[in-house]
Amino acid sequence: MQTLEFTRALNLIVEKLKARELIRVWEPLIDTRADGVIAEEVKNRFSTLIFSSNAGYARLLDLAPTRKILEKLNIAQVYEPARLGTIIAAISSSAQLQQIWGNGYSYAAFYSLTEQLWSLVRMESACRSLLEEEKKGKIDPFPGRKTFLRR
Repeated sequence: MQTLEFTRALNLIVEKLKARELIRVWEPLIDTRADGVIAEEVKNRFSTLIFSSNAGYARLLDLAPTRKILEKLNIAQVYEPARLGTIIAAISSSAQLQQIWGNGYSYAAFYSLTEQLWSLVRMESACRSLLEEEKKGKIDPFPGRKTFLRR
């Protein structure tokens, strides 16, 4: 797999798995310092994103470049039905944040899923930066322009 193909496939994975969006929704849910009610719109947004992410995962398996990356990174464990079931049940049945992080099994599922998604996001960002942007260097937005020196 070529470098550009790899970074583009990794970018597509992060996008289709809704990694950044899920992290934004989940981080407040795993913060043990937080206190309060879990709003219905947060539950609904979470459910929509997790189902969309799972569907995105299935579609990514149909593409050879993304399938190779997903397999090597063992992302299948993120989408194990038992894990997703635990997470969905926890968010659906919890009225308070304390109910999520107070249950060790649910909290572990939320926390590990968030960390795995964060790892994907960090890897995609690092690869894009190191393998694409640094390799290309700074691109002159005005190619062919003459530079005049002032003295």
